[in-house]
Amino acid sequence: AVARLLHAGWAVAPGARFRMDAAPGIRVTVSTLAEEEIEPLSEAIAAAIGPAGGPGRTYA
Repeated sequence: AVARLLHAGWAVAPGARFRMDAAPGIRVTVSTLAEEEIEPLSEAIAAAIGPAGGPGRTYA
């Protein structure tokens, strides 16, 4: 998902660097996000992670 978002032009990072005891995730900094960018970003994230209920991915 991170690679897909980066390819689409969004600045994101894998969440693994920032977690201690949590499921895998994506780190997205939104402090400089303009209001008109919120919906396109949420749609890009949804498209990148795919449908719910699919097989999970682990890094253990």
